Amino acid sequence: MKRGSLIIGWLVGAVLLQVPATAQTPRTSSPVRRPQIWAIIVGVGNPLDPKIRAQSSRETVQQASDVLRWFTRVAGWDRRNLLLLTDFGGNANPGLPQSPAPNITPSKQNLDWAFREWLAPRAQLGDIIFFFYFAGQARAVVPAGAPVFPEYFLVPTDVLADNLSVRGWSLDKALDRYAKQGKFQIVCWLGTTLQVHQAAIGGIAGPADLARLSRDWLLRLARWPGVTVWLASDRPPPTPAADPAIPFSKALLQGLGNKDREQNLAACLQTLHRDSKLKLGGFQSVGGVPPGLTLWADQLGVPVKQSKPEMVVQVGHADRIHDIVSTSDSRMLMTASQDSTVRVWSPGQKALLRVLNGHAVGVTALGLSSNGQWLVSGGGRGEILIHDLTQNFTRRSVARQPYDERSRVGKSPCCPTGPISSRLTAKASASCGTSVNPP
Repeated sequence: MKRGSLIIGWLVGAVLLQVPATAQTPRTSSPVRRPQIWAIIVGVGNPLDPKIRAQSSRETVQQASDVLRWFTRVAGWDRRNLLLLTDFGGNANPGLPQSPAPNITPSKQNLDWAFREWLAPRAQLGDIIFFFYFAGQARAVVPAGAPVFPEYFLVPTDVLADNLSVRGWSLDKALDRYAKQGKFQIVCWLGTTLQVHQAAIGGIAGPADLARLSRDWLLRLARWPGVTVWLASDRPPPTPAADPAIPFSKALLQGLGNKDREQNLAACLQTLHRDSKLKLGGFQSVGGVPPGLTLWADQLGVPVKQSKPEMVVQVGHADRIHDIVSTSDSRMLMTASQDSTVRVWSPGQKALLRVLNGHAVGVTALGLSSNGQWLVSGGGRGEILIHDLTQNFTRRSVARQPYDERSRVGKSPCCPTGPISSRLTAKASASCGTSVNPP
């Protein structure tokens, strides 16, 4: 009996030895990787070229350090998620992508390294966003005479004034590698303003031209979905010492909030657009951000509870508005829209009173008689309608309707303040803007 027990025990042990270790221990599921934020933060305040250095401010480096500090000390991100490049105390050798130097010189080569070597292995599918912050100078190189598109460069610390086209650093080319994949939300904060490269000014100068070039630059950067670009200013500063990066960066950090007032990215952008000083300084943004996108480490990737759908009654126009008129007592306001309706509003009651139909291809012009009785509207096919305000907006017919499908009714050139069309003036008005009588 004892011998039989020993044999059975030996057989069971032999069988267990044949079973793979993976079958003996249950598999544990690997933890789900949370979305990450990767940020490249650049401050150029001490370029090598004396001409460019004379227009630089050391405050840009301080602003870059403040942005880095907000990400780590306020938002709660690990320092390994952030790469700092400044020309005060920066290392010419960036180090290894796995263990970069804590502060790197923002040369053209190192900026390329930041995107190609440091960011590439980190940004993975599932990471929601990465940030690029730049404080320094930017240039628009405009070829003289030839119909060639301008080139836009951020000024690295090793650029020279006479080799900008070769040594300048192109942000839109660096973004292409990631933006065209459509996997990431990319946010660019540019604490700078464009300057036209003097060597190839090509007749383009002045604030109006800089505003146009700035807008073209932003549209080029944000041409891929998921990219938003915020620019400190689209015009030259009033004085050389008035660096646009300083008020922009301060307002940016205030808009992002603190631990007592945590704001998401959309709320931050709204705060910047409401800032009167930034608006006067020429702050611009292109591209939007999702309404629930946050920069706070403990909130990123956490599912947001969706609000219950609610029925909303649409009372406004379904297309753009072409014209507006008001009664003399301001009790009623009439609007004409491309949705082919005239809507009558009560400003005092904050209510919609009437929707007047009958036009096609939009309602393009409105006129109101001097006695406030007749509302005249013109349409996109040349038709004219008249409503009697004293008879509940009853429509009155127009004899010998000046109907022309090939042209739309517009405002009369002789009556710039009274939106009565020239066609309507000839048929339904005794004089321009003075009286309208039904036929």
